[in-house]
Amino acid sequence: MEEQTCKNCKHFVQHYAIVDGKLFDVWCGLCIHARGKHRKPDQRACEAFAIRKGEVPSEKYLTRVLLQYLMENQENISGIFRNTLL
Repeated sequence: MEEQTCKNCKHFVQHYAIVDGKLFDVWCGLCIHARGKHRKPDQRACEAFAIRKGEVPSEKYLTRVLLQYLMENQENISGIFRNTLL
């Protein structure tokens, strides 16, 4: 039986970082069941634990999700840069 930690739960979304053009998972993520509560992969799972079935998302999928997020939030992102650079 799988260990009941966040990394093995279907509600856990791993965070990633791009370093030197390569995608790496970082030691945090969030729980979509708990409305985006930040979690650590090795943290003991909550009562909503449900076994993750299937593969970890591919780099291509994660890139597509990131680009979609950036496109949908480009006004907010450019506002942050405008305020920072002023």
